Amino acid sequence: MLSIAVGTRVLNLQLYIAFLSVFVLILAVVVVTEQQARAAAEQAEERARFLAAATESLSASLDYAESHAKLPRLCVQSLADWCVLDVVEDTGLRRLGSAHRDPSKQRLLEELTARYSPDSRSPQPAAQVLRTGEPLLLPQLTDEAIRANSVDEENARLVRELGTRTVMAVPLAVRGKMIGVLTLSSAIPGLVYGPADIVFVSELGRRAAIALENARLYADVQRGKAELRRANDELEQRVEERTRELKQAQARLVDTAREVGMSEVASNVLHSVGNVLTSAIINLETMSKAVGSSRIGRLKRATELLLEHRDTLADFLAPGARGNYLPEYLSAVADDLAVEQSRLLEDMDALGRHVEHIRKIVHVQQNYARTALMPEECDLVQLIDDALRIQLAALQRHGVTVRRELSQVPRLKVDKHKVLQILVNLISNAKDALDAVPEGSRNLSVRLSAEGKLARIEVRDDGGGIAPEVREKLFVHGFTTRKDGHGFGLHTSALAAQLLGGSLMLESEGLGKGAVATLEIPLP
Repeated sequence: MLSIAVGTRVLNLQLYIAFLSVFVLILAVVVVTEQQARAAAEQAEERARFLAAATESLSASLDYAESHAKLPRLCVQSLADWCVLDVVEDTGLRRLGSAHRDPSKQRLLEELTARYSPDSRSPQPAAQVLRTGEPLLLPQLTDEAIRANSVDEENARLVRELGTRTVMAVPLAVRGKMIGVLTLSSAIPGLVYGPADIVFVSELGRRAAIALENARLYADVQRGKAELRRANDELEQRVEERTRELKQAQARLVDTAREVGMSEVASNVLHSVGNVLTSAIINLETMSKAVGSSRIGRLKRATELLLEHRDTLADFLAPGARGNYLPEYLSAVADDLAVEQSRLLEDMDALGRHVEHIRKIVHVQQNYARTALMPEECDLVQLIDDALRIQLAALQRHGVTVRRELSQVPRLKVDKHKVLQILVNLISNAKDALDAVPEGSRNLSVRLSAEGKLARIEVRDDGGGIAPEVREKLFVHGFTTRKDGHGFGLHTSALAAQLLGGSLMLESEGLGKGAVATLEIPLP
């Protein structure tokens, strides 16, 4: 009995010891778990503070270069031993930022950057992320793994000298568009990047991408403003030059008339140039108004919004926020400014042709009685378009609807300035004849065709028409049917047509039935 009692006590003691061991083990597991949870919470809190500080730091400046240099410096403070930032460009990746925790190895990192900046086909981590669009994790870099992710052995040597043990690379994207790749590496023995690190750095990359894109947009706005200012300055300078040329041309007209002492020549010159000069001045005023009312003010407002919300740009540009559509708005403004600039350049080109036309007319009139024709191969369709362009402002002001019926005819050698002078005069006369017609019913057509060996240009209007009794006087010097006319336009145009080897005719079925002016020029 005694042995049984002792055995029972020993068994109970063993059970108690076993239970106590399990309890201690459970308690140890609980303590370790609690410590791990506390450490995880502390790490999460620390990373949250880091994200907040990094976001504030990156959003503090809109300087494009400074933003790219700042991100790698932030990462090596607590996340990595070295970090590089590559941005996406049309040709692939371009490295814009790098930093190493150890200043003595910064030059080695810069050598790696200079000699082995990744391209879209290289095996380097940043290039792999560019191709896949997904984060890349290399937890433990063996020598074999280093060679597999390097361009050549020299590239691998530089990576080894940096002490690279673990690497991760994450894409930087804004609204689904990749703008760069952030690569981090650690040289601390035993430290291995894991999935949680990828998630954390991806969030950092998301915030950094917004800040970098804002800096790029701001830089684009500033560059666009600078380019627009230069373009406006250049246009204003060219407008001033053309204005000066117009004034000089007008002064030469007066001087020529005074020197020659012939009132007929002076009248002819002034009438021939009058229409072109009026259109040129209107064109000049239009361009001046366009420059004065430039949409650059909208760019300035957008810039003010960016500066106003520089500390909260991420929230300001977030989906649903007030500034969510600001990038698209800036793009639309840029398109509008490009159209505006293109229109101004076209107007400047037209103004240049006006000045050249006036100069040619002055030269021809000065030598009218003794100067031979200056033939030049030209396109009659282009000459007609130029004449209509010269008169465009006046035609629009008078509410005239223009119809073009231009057939292709062979190019011919003529003095194109005489042809242009005739066409401008005919279109101007037709426009004036339409003043008697109610607005909305003022129609003018220009038709070009080939009739045998002649090129025929018809300018037709449905204006007041011509009385039969004055038809024989239309080309007489000094005759006019207009109250403010001087009777030199048609006379000069008829003489110019004869010098071209052609003819000029003006026909009408009577008052109220419009008129047709026909210029015929021999074809080669």
